[in-house]
Amino acid sequence: MLGGIQAHAPALSALSSPTINSYKRLHGEGLSPDTANWGEDNRYTYLRIPAERGKATRVELRAGDASANPYLLLAAMLHAASDGITRGLEPQPVGAALPRTLNESLAALRTDATLAAAFGQEFIDIYSAIKQREVDRFALAVTDWEWDLLPQPRVASPCLARHVLQSWAYTTHCVPSEGGGHGRPGL
Repeated sequence: MLGGIQAHAPALSALSSPTINSYKRLHGEGLSPDTANWGEDNRYTYLRIPAERGKATRVELRAGDASANPYLLLAAMLHAASDGITRGLEPQPVGAALPRTLNESLAALRTDATLAAAFGQEFIDIYSAIKQREVDRFALAVTDWEWDLLPQPRVASPCLARHVLQSWAYTTHCVPSEGGGHGRPGL
């Protein structure tokens, strides 16, 4: 069971971490895993089996976040676990590296035959297309952090700097500052 979830972890990431921001916390520091490892009562692992036994015995997927659809994620986990049981996959103490971006996890989802058979290729294609559009739109956006990296021009207006940064000819519009003149570019 665990071996199947580990084997499908890259594709599962598209469902457990379905936003661009999801990957900003999956860096292996703190309580977030960066590999599909497992352990008993270890909160640093991808899959955790708490010490409690009996009715409290469970497996926790530690990489999912609040933006995940719990129904899709649980269904995907069950199909991955079933595949692991069917193929006799043994859990590995050190799993493969998890995707570092939504784009990487979507690529894994598109090529995962088990999840495509479980959900249907049409669902995989539509889900991937919607999420790919999010990735593509984010790539076009200039964040405040990126804007703040640029040295502020002394003579040229901030609109010119924004134009250079975004390479959007004729579409640079600035939000006027309260004191008049050129303000910070409208994002």
